[in-house]
Amino acid sequence: MIDHNPQVGSDMGDSARPVIEEAARSLNVELRMGVSVTSIDPSGVTFASGEFIPAATVVWTAGMRANS
Repeated sequence: MIDHNPQVGSDMGDSARPVIEEAARSLNVELRMGVSVTSIDPSGVTFASGEFIPAATVVWTAGMRANS
């Protein structure tokens, strides 16, 4: 999971963070916090740092908003 915020679940409050982190650990999901994505292509994801992560599938989410 990649997020430009410095901590996972930053918009959800401090009480949510440990729950999210534990769930990610239990599922072997690597967290990459405080990074920016510059491109996504059919072979993977490139960060602003130049680092590239190969990926066959990328799921992009843009945050949460309450349903009116």
